Amino acid sequence: MGMRVVIFTGGPQDLDRSRARVDLRSRVTSALDGTALDDTGLADTGLDHPGPDHPGPDRPDLVIAADSGLGIALEAGFDVDGVVGDMDSVDEDQLRLVRQRGAEVLQFPVGKDETDLELAIDVALESEPDELVVVGSPSGRLDHLIGWTRLVSSPRLRGIAVTAWLGSTVVLPVFDSRVFRGTPGATVSLFAEHGDARGVTTRGLRWDLNHQTLRSASSLGVSNEFETGTASVEVDSGVVAVVIPPEHQHDSEHQHDWPEKK
Repeated sequence: MGMRVVIFTGGPQDLDRSRARVDLRSRVTSALDGTALDDTGLADTGLDHPGPDHPGPDRPDLVIAADSGLGIALEAGFDVDGVVGDMDSVDEDQLRLVRQRGAEVLQFPVGKDETDLELAIDVALESEPDELVVVGSPSGRLDHLIGWTRLVSSPRLRGIAVTAWLGSTVVLPVFDSRVFRGTPGATVSLFAEHGDARGVTTRGLRWDLNHQTLRSASSLGVSNEFETGTASVEVDSGVVAVVIPPEHQHDSEHQHDWPEKK
């Protein structure tokens, strides 16, 4: 089992607005457990599935909160190992609590060059993760949302199985190849990130691409559909972000009953 890291961003007030609290823990655990991924239709990480004696998918190796993402992590019942950011929106009582529990707090100036999420990714990469789950909120400023999607699909994350939750929308960056699942007829969109993506081949979609170029300024990949329950994307160069809206993810009847929050 490889190193598994979870980053929480955003504030609990955003979590309320996105109506995501009820199944937040399930999303994180689904993204970390290979078996759960197969069942819930999010993605195939390509990593070994945990055995029956494994402590469980709800126990990532490292949990990082980006500023007020601390509130989301605690609400979901995760122990936080580190808090990163300028601390301009974090709850002081929660910060004091995790300090007492042994969490490391890395505070940066408000006038820093990087966002709190980028700083959290920097910290995560120090642990050389095999899997990275990023949890954020869809509400807030548009510039922050654009920056968020670009950061989670950064080429420097190549070689890491990244699953990013933006509220109830899942974003799956593809750096070489990836398998994911969904309900036949449901919508899925593909975007070229950080420049054109070349040699893009898809299987299992209504309008498949065959070694084509997906340009970053094109809407070619928007509003495709699952032809079957399983689809895949391969890319020779560049990065493709697979975006699956919440109403179009795999049937919820296959969701697991995960443990209650701590």
